[in-house]
Amino acid sequence: GAQRLGRAQQDLIGKTPYDILTPEDARRHLLNDQTVIESGQPITVEETVTHPDGIRIYLTVKFPLRNRRGEIYAVGGIATDITEQRLAEQQAKMTLERMNLELEERVAQRTEELRAANAALAKAARLKDEFLASMSHELRTPLTGILGLTEALQRHVYGDLNERQNEILHTVEESGRHLLNLINDILDLSKIE
Repeated sequence: GAQRLGRAQQDLIGKTPYDILTPEDARRHLLNDQTVIESGQPITVEETVTHPDGIRIYLTVKFPLRNRRGEIYAVGGIATDITEQRLAEQQAKMTLERMNLELEERVAQRTEELRAANAALAKAARLKDEFLASMSHELRTPLTGILGLTEALQRHVYGDLNERQNEILHTVEESGRHLLNLINDILDLSKIE
């Protein structure tokens, strides 16, 4: 006990806990002793002692000492210094908390980056759709005019045509319809994407 308290053995003889411990330490130690006396059973507790070198933490097993009649006359105890272990646990806990905070920050940052990337992709998709709709209109308008005029010429609305002119108009019409199908296919593919 003297070594645990950082004092010489002769300095402890005849002293109460209030004489050798801080009032708070003494109160905690006496409450633990009282628990052993009242229950008659051993207990295991962590007790702190304000040592000259700083606060020390002890894992203490306290047990009742009985006389031959079975009466409790004192409380005995065996203490193991666990200060370094508790400090290591506290340091590990702080390290784990710091790592968790760093991880949360990285997840938040990555989430924000993904949110920004998704917004950029959505904008790009919208711009692509707008471009395709605009191009579709821009391509279909003159193509519709070409196909309309081709049909009118083939029906001889503007007069008779020779065989060679009819073949050329037929080729123009097929090419125009093929071009219209390609435009529609591009738009359909865009919608599927």
